[in-house]
Amino acid sequence: MSRYLLRRLLILVPSLLGISIVLFTALALAPGDPFGELATNPNVPPEVGAALRAKFGLDDPVWLRYLHWLVAGAGVADRAAGRRAGGDTAVLAF
Repeated sequence: MSRYLLRRLLILVPSLLGISIVLFTALALAPGDPFGELATNPNVPPEVGAALRAKFGLDDPVWLRYLHWLVAGAGVADRAAGRRAGGDTAVLAF
């Protein structure tokens, strides 16, 4: 029984990694730009759009954005949201 569980756990890691690569690729190839609306607004200088792209890492290489996305998706960055709100994140979600 323990051998079966170990084998299943070893299969789980590459499966989750493959799923995350497919999801990130689909999101990265989606049409549109998160800050495309700023480019059409004459009141916003181009430097603001460039600063926001740099702040959110959209100027980084794809592999680096994937690593940041993977770490943030693992909940490392979001676990503090429940503590800041004074409760559990599962309660906040529902």
